[in-house]
Amino acid sequence: MLSTSVALAGKYRQPAYLTNLYFANKLQQEGGFVQPDKVFNKLKASDKDVGAYVVLNLVVDKGEHQVEVDILDKNGTLFDKLKFEPVLANQDDWTYTATGQFGGELPEGGIFFKVYDSHEGGVKEVIGTFRLMTAQW
Repeated sequence: MLSTSVALAGKYRQPAYLTNLYFANKLQQEGGFVQPDKVFNKLKASDKDVGAYVVLNLVVDKGEHQVEVDILDKNGTLFDKLKFEPVLANQDDWTYTATGQFGGELPEGGIFFKVYDSHEGGVKEVIGTFRLMTAQW
């Protein structure tokens, strides 16, 4: 029975996986690790002074990876994009953290973060989609 599970897992293999994604107001580096000041799950909409960080923890295969994030409104319209520096993984199951800043007048009704990875210059694949609530208060 175990061998069947292992064989099935192979067809779902992809070159990069998100193991965690969160939003924070400030970030600090401590001993090589990203440490958030405050983590949250909603932001004020339509406030030009709003700013935040998105933190992505990833596990990737050996090789070069290009990670990008499209930020979309509730209707799926792109209004911002984060493109990270290429990352060179020295081995399979290599872990790293990518951080990006976004903000400004965010639309009401939530924003979506569609995360992509391109491995070794190949096709850009979606590896995750996340939602952050935005509202007036």
